[in-house]
Amino acid sequence: MLLTDVKPMHCKMVLNRMDAVYAGSTIRQTYITMGTMLKAAKMNDLIPKHPMDGVRYTKPIWAVDDIHFLTVEEQAKFLEVARRSHNCCQYELVLETGLRTGELIGLTWDAIDFKKRTLTVNKTLEYRHKQTQWRRAAQDRTELPDDPTDKPGC
Repeated sequence: MLLTDVKPMHCKMVLNRMDAVYAGSTIRQTYITMGTMLKAAKMNDLIPKHPMDGVRYTKPIWAVDDIHFLTVEEQAKFLEVARRSHNCCQYELVLETGLRTGELIGLTWDAIDFKKRTLTVNKTLEYRHKQTQWRRAAQDRTELPDDPTDKPGC
């Protein structure tokens, strides 16, 4: 099919065919990429009209059924195995605080207050477009982990 022949129904068909096979986040990225590519084609006068106009993507990125929280027992089993890893402390910190990956790798020493036993999440590290970049957290939050003397450490 030629670029000039692409219509909104063709774009929607691509997204609909992906629906049964791909995760919502993958389909969303495809939607964004198609839109960007076709916008550039219109700007460069390769097509008279943007074929994605009117095409909407509505599948949630995370369906409620897709989210599975570990039970206390599952966390204990996970940590039992994780204690053999050199990343054990990171795993424990993530389970204890609920940190996201970007927040964990974005931690710096100034975020830790050892006297108050707090950890302030105020930035995150992202890897996008082959570049690592700092991003300010949408909202600062302070975590107060349980007393580490309660349980064996990593």
